[in-house]
Amino acid sequence: MRVVDEGDGIATDELDRVFDPYFRSRRGPRPEQSGVGLGLRFVRTAVELHDGTVHVESEAGRGSTFRVRLPAGGPESATNGADPIGLVL
Repeated sequence: MRVVDEGDGIATDELDRVFDPYFRSRRGPRPEQSGVGLGLRFVRTAVELHDGTVHVESEAGRGSTFRVRLPAGGPESATNGADPIGLVL
């Protein structure tokens, strides 16, 4: 799955931190933007629980692209039927 936006983008030196809990960039035109910085952390955790990967490409001022890859057989094949935290996607 690929999600593309044409928003503010993410500075290159912040890309390795976007999945950190509570990380929010203070750069860009809207540093006062609301949110607590947990959304992308939740995405990465859910994807990794299903043996998938998530990757981001971005450039400040040009938007971002997030790529999510999950096993072809679905979550059951990744966790052998076990749902470790009751998460349903």
